[in-house]
Amino acid sequence: MTAAETAIKAASSTAVQVILIVLLISSVLMVELAIALYLGERTGSWSTGFLWVAAGNFLLFLIAILLKNPMIHSIQNGLSKFIK
Repeated sequence: MTAAETAIKAASSTAVQVILIVLLISSVLMVELAIALYLGERTGSWSTGFLWVAAGNFLLFLIAILLKNPMIHSIQNGLSKFIK
């Protein structure tokens, strides 16, 4: 495989990954918005619903920080397999 073919393959794969990530993020945001509004209705305060969703996001953030090194190694392994 030539360098140009490798670069084209990497660029197209990256473009598809970016598109998929953007779609995933927008979907997650819409679900979170729906959950926040639902919780706001149930508690009688929209701000409380959004606060609960924000607390859940913060908890996920803390978990991601704790798992940062394993995630880095996993990504590095995946990229090296892709390049080879």
